Amino acid sequence: MGRKKQWMGVAMKIQVTQEDIDAGKQKDIYCCPLALALKRATGKEIQVVTDYFDLVTENDTQTYELPEIAANFRRDFDHWRPVKPFEFEIDL
Repeated sequence: MGRKKQWMGVAMKIQVTQEDIDAGKQKDIYCCPLALALKRATGKEIQVVTDYFDLVTENDTQTYELPEIAANFRRDFDHWRPVKPFEFEIDL
């Protein structure tokens, strides 16, 4: 696993849409709604695990913390609780 580090100061708004929720799969680090939304926004391979996500590039994997609202969403989605579209910001 890569090192935990912060993004490099560029704020990015991530929108988790109803389409992400409908296409997402519970407990799938590559195809949960957060992974789908992050992949769409960054254009990179994403793995979402508990309260962090890995951004995978050709030469590196970097690990970043999810904001609390996103970590709570992932937990609810994985436990089949109702979820709604939302957005959050991360610093790239």
